[in-house]
Amino acid sequence: MTASALRMAGSQRGAATLAVVMVLFFILAMVAAYTNRNLIFEQRTSANSYRSARALAAADAGVDWTIAMLNGGIIGPDCTAAGATDDFRTRYLSLQFDGTYLANKWPAISPTDPEQAQPACAATDPATGTGAWDCRCPLGPPALLDHANAANPVFAVNFGAPDKPGVTVLHLQACNSARSGTVTGANMNAFGACHVNDIDSTDPSRQARLAVDSSATIRVSLGLLSALPNSPTAAMTVVGTITQPLGTTLRAVNADPSTGLALRAGGAIGNPAAIQAVGPAGSTFSTQRPGDSDLNSVAAADFFRQVFGMPAANYSQQPAAVILDCGGGCGAAASLTTAATQNPTRIIFVDGNLTFDAAAAYGSASQPTMLVATGNVTVAQPITFNGVIFAGGNLTWSSAGGVVNGAVIVGGNYTGTGDAAVAYDRAIVERVRQFYGSFVRVPGSWNTEKR
Repeated sequence: MTASALRMAGSQRGAATLAVVMVLFFILAMVAAYTNRNLIFEQRTSANSYRSARALAAADAGVDWTIAMLNGGIIGPDCTAAGATDDFRTRYLSLQFDGTYLANKWPAISPTDPEQAQPACAATDPATGTGAWDCRCPLGPPALLDHANAANPVFAVNFGAPDKPGVTVLHLQACNSARSGTVTGANMNAFGACHVNDIDSTDPSRQARLAVDSSATIRVSLGLLSALPNSPTAAMTVVGTITQPLGTTLRAVNADPSTGLALRAGGAIGNPAAIQAVGPAGSTFSTQRPGDSDLNSVAAADFFRQVFGMPAANYSQQPAAVILDCGGGCGAAASLTTAATQNPTRIIFVDGNLTFDAAAAYGSASQPTMLVATGNVTVAQPITFNGVIFAGGNLTWSSAGGVVNGAVIVGGNYTGTGDAAVAYDRAIVERVRQFYGSFVRVPGSWNTEKR
């Protein structure tokens, strides 16, 4: 073969190699592009999952926050004690006659079509060192949070329609942030949750509804662990004896025809001349029941459990219980009045003895006081008490005057050395039974919703 032919053959082999290399490079580029496409897809999926999980976590945090607020004391517009006027439970829920709860609506929002006032919270920036929730508890228009860092999660609370007696339904709306692009200020109202209003770029006269990147709405039922699961049937219920000396008067009134008893005791009711027991008008049944077999057969240690359905140690640890530290006694009337005023729908719990040592008023017909003392209770000064008093030990009434509107329950004996009056008030007793106590999650009620 000539030199010319050899050069031609080598040139042809070089062209074939170049073609193969180019094909391989093309295949490699296609593989790289496909791999990069998968990587971008995974990145976007991961980011979406993160935002979605963040919104869901905010909604779930809102459930826990709402439960804590329902079981707390009085609050102001920022959901704290600053500027407090009433408690969260009374502000947003109304007890109905059948024991269900109706969400309060506010004409200030729309006089013709009142709406719920929505509590709402925005997460603060963890970079500031707080990382807490900045919350609003309005009495009027819904809380549209204008938070400095709109990229943080927000949630709003709605109470659903009345469910079963003792149960309320929460709808928690949350979004990953209060920002859509460069526009901030998520509208947390009803079905518009996690949207913002912005000017339509194609038509400045119109507003556009921009969806925030990720949102979540969950529903959960909350049940009331009642502060008084078993309503008393008498103005005064005493496990032991009732003693009232001559020259003084114990006046017990029960005008409720469904119960009718003024005094109910496991032991004797002494000195009939010193006792005025008044029942419903026109009733011919006895207003006193001494030697009640259901009471005198109860051991003192079991009476608390029979009334409240649990031991005192467990009862005192529920979220809605306010524990007063009385040491060897509780003579500081100011601490009791303060606790009752600042916690209108909670349980005032004293582990030990309690003395009413100053003339004072406690509770009202609309916001009675629930007082539970495991020891002895002494009324040393005239009081006006609207609510229910439970004394695990003895009750001694040494004051010359005073009245309890509601009911009195005594695990020991009652001894009166001064004039006393107890009037059974069914409305007060039922309000305590149906509205006081701790709200807890109903197991299995958690569910997600679409908005």
